[in-house]
Amino acid sequence: MAANGLAAMKSDVAADIVDKMEVTGAAKVLAEMEFSSAGNILSHMDSSSANSKVVMILADVDSDRAAGIIEEMNPKTAARVIEHMEYDVAAYILAEMAYVAAGYILAEMACWDAHEIIKELDSDIAAYILDDMETDAAAGIVAEMDYESAATISAKMEAEAAAGVIAELEHDGAAQIFSEMEPAAAAAVVAEMEYEAAAHVLAHVDADAVAEIMTVMKYDDGAAHVLAEMEYDFAAKVCAKMDEQTAAGIVAEMEYESGVGILAEMEFDTAANIFAEIDPTEAAGFVAAMEFEEAANILMAARSYSVSARIVEKLVEDCAAKVLDEMELEAFAGIVAELEYEVAASILAKADAGTAGAVLAELEHEGASYILAEMEYEDSAKIMAKMETHVAAETAAEMEYGDTASIFGNMEATTAAGIIEHMEYEGAASIIEQMDTQEAAHVVEQMEYDAAACVLTGMQASAAAVVMTEMEFDDGAAHVIAEMEYESAAKVVSAMDVSIAAGIVAEMEYEGAAGVLAEMEFDTASFVLAEMEAWAAAGIVAAIDSEGAANIMAFLSCSSSAAIMAEMEYADAAKVLAKMEVSAAAALTSELESDNSAAILAAMKAAVAAEIVGEMEYNVAANVLAEMGASQAAALLKSSFVETDNILAEMEFDVAKKVLSMPNKRRRKA
Repeated sequence: MAANGLAAMKSDVAADIVDKMEVTGAAKVLAEMEFSSAGNILSHMDSSSANSKVVMILADVDSDRAAGIIEEMNPKTAARVIEHMEYDVAAYILAEMAYVAAGYILAEMACWDAHEIIKELDSDIAAYILDDMETDAAAGIVAEMDYESAATISAKMEAEAAAGVIAELEHDGAAQIFSEMEPAAAAAVVAEMEYEAAAHVLAHVDADAVAEIMTVMKYDDGAAHVLAEMEYDFAAKVCAKMDEQTAAGIVAEMEYESGVGILAEMEFDTAANIFAEIDPTEAAGFVAAMEFEEAANILMAARSYSVSARIVEKLVEDCAAKVLDEMELEAFAGIVAELEYEVAASILAKADAGTAGAVLAELEHEGASYILAEMEYEDSAKIMAKMETHVAAETAAEMEYGDTASIFGNMEATTAAGIIEHMEYEGAASIIEQMDTQEAAHVVEQMEYDAAACVLTGMQASAAAVVMTEMEFDDGAAHVIAEMEYESAAKVVSAMDVSIAAGIVAEMEYEGAAGVLAEMEFDTASFVLAEMEAWAAAGIVAAIDSEGAANIMAFLSCSSSAAIMAEMEYADAAKVLAKMEVSAAAALTSELESDNSAAILAAMKAAVAAEIVGEMEYNVAANVLAEMGASQAAALLKSSFVETDNILAEMEFDVAKKVLSMPNKRRRKA
């Protein structure tokens, strides 16, 4: 009845009555009233101290009913009441209230008092209340808590609400809370924060702890965004604390600029291990955005060259070349060795030729040859020209002859010649055969004579002849031919245009030229001699064995043979003439000046000379004998081969008389 009566009164009047009642009685009466009525009455009473009647009455009411009454009060009034209660009592009452209502009341309290009450609550209930509070009010309360308690409650809050609260705290304090949280809980909160805010807070947390948080977040691109907002050196420390696969997954989600900034702050081997776990195309994007030297150092620190190679092959050739150019030679070569030949070729073609050459020199010759074969010939030539000669030669020996020929064709002839000189002659010959004729000729001209000779010997004679035909007309070709085996040289000379062959042979020492011509077909050799100056041909013929020379001369016209023989020493000419068919010798002698013929015949055995004279026209024989000494002429006329009377008849009378006056003359009857 009392409860109903008070409820029917005006609140201020009822409040005065309740204020005069004993606490226990007032509590019983209010407990019988509707919460709203009781709350209105108590709101009109003094609650300014812990000894106030309102505080004592509510403390004497069951906590659930006290909660219902307080919920009906104005939050500010309720806060004044609650804050004068013992903290544990206030906590019991708030725990019975709707979380939103409890939050409104706590928001009106001093943060310290509110946090003391929260401490008395079960952490789950405290989290629910804070979830429903305005962010700044909740943050004020959390800021007053010890870090462990704050961490426990924050971990139980809705992640979004906790994120808002922590973002309102001083960074040092927020960091301490994160440090006390389990990584999974902290990660859930961080994932709901603004990236920049999260980065600023985590920057004050130990790198190991941040690494654990980021590891939980690895499947969320938020981790990448948060790390990207940190100072690069700290973000690098965090990544270094993670397992490589996790760090790689996070870095791969970053913008290249941020990722590069972080990677640049790491130890090279750490960054390299992260690269090893990133898709090569993604890793290449980061490499391309780095300083070339920085990228080179990281790639050199990779756990294997194959890992670096998979990244390098995804780079644009210019970039790849510049990065590799910053490496130590061994690493550069090791990576190139792992690349596809075509890729390696395109990269090395963009690198400094000297560096590229040094790199190829570090590879197996076969591998280097495949790479060079994939380049433009001009690029291959530049690189090979920078290699040590013997290395270039060994590499060239592994290539297809056609490719090597095209490469040498794009080199300075002197350089190509030096390389060829260090190759096996058989292979070198095949290369020269496939070169452009003029280019091949320029190369051979620059070679040592003996080396050129060996190479040309290994070629088809016709091909060698074409090359030598294109050589500049100096004595170089002659020296090369002179260094060849006579048989091989003969085949080459025989395949040349006769006039060119003659020009080359004429420059040779007589003995060498003779050896070559002696191995040629007689008619071919005669054609060569016919194109020479007579004096040159004479020196060569004189050096050939007389029988061979005779066979060659037999194919010459009489006039040509005569011109040559006229330049020979009489004794040499006599030896050749003696080996010729008598009729041919007679015809040849008949072409000579009489005094030359006479001198040559005089140098021969009389019997042989007599046979030749016997085949001459009488008048010619007469003129020749007239140039001899009378005794020599008389001796020849004794021969049965000579028609003495007819010849004497053609002589001048005084000459004939002188010949006939020689003692023991013996003439055939006419």
